[in-house]
Amino acid sequence: MSLKKQPNYRNRKLLDLARDMNCVNCGSFGTTVPAHSNLSEHGKGMGLKAHDSMVAWLCMGCHSEYDQGKGFTKEEKRDFILTMICRTYQKMFALGMLSVNKEAIIEHQAEDRGDDLVAKLEAYADQDDYVVTRSLLRMASKEITELRDALKELESYGGTD
Repeated sequence: MSLKKQPNYRNRKLLDLARDMNCVNCGSFGTTVPAHSNLSEHGKGMGLKAHDSMVAWLCMGCHSEYDQGKGFTKEEKRDFILTMICRTYQKMFALGMLSVNKEAIIEHQAEDRGDDLVAKLEAYADQDDYVVTRSLLRMASKEITELRDALKELESYGGTD
């Protein structure tokens, strides 16, 4: 898996979900917007908004208080936005706006395992062909077993689509 920094995630459709929703903090309706986190670990930087996946549905008043208000300590702001993001995601799931893509999970797990397999292959590169072939067969068999187990586990959570 690559550790290089990825560009901040942008998704207009995800942001548009805030439209016509109540504020997850005070419950008011009519001015709710997707308020981006101000935490650097969420991708916030100088002149750069956090990832679009790190937003909370806040009304203009709550959003303004979070961004410019002096009523919060740094720790309180952090706790506030993390709680509001969680409430937003809970509401998205409750309303059926988000769902789990089981195939993507399996594909991601396979990619991670594939990266691990490449590293193992590189480690075996200096060994003779017979030893490498036996080792590859063992690793491939183990990978297939792990992927089957992951699929069975996903199926136990309601089947695959």
